Amino acid sequence: MGKYDDAEELLTKSLIINPLQADTLLYLAKVYLMQGYARDGEEKIKAAKRMLEMVLAVDSQRMDAQVLLHIVSKEISTALDLNLTHTPKEKPKKLKLQ
Repeated sequence: MGKYDDAEELLTKSLIINPLQADTLLYLAKVYLMQGYARDGEEKIKAAKRMLEMVLAVDSQRMDAQVLLHIVSKEISTALDLNLTHTPKEKPKKLKLQ
């Protein structure tokens, strides 16, 4: 996972210089998604959702961000439903792209 961690660090530094750069926000969201799905990290996936919302706040016409946000929101909603409906003896299912 080292390359994603390196990318996260560089993109985060870039956002310090220019926090409203839509491309950088989108790339950071993608890094968070990759980290979240690879590590089953719900917090990274939620962070990706926040980044995608920021991209759309900066540039509401970004179709790539709109599509990713729709997918991520659906995945988070599905995961929440699974976590609410599983019995304590069951493990919650991992988030997976459909």
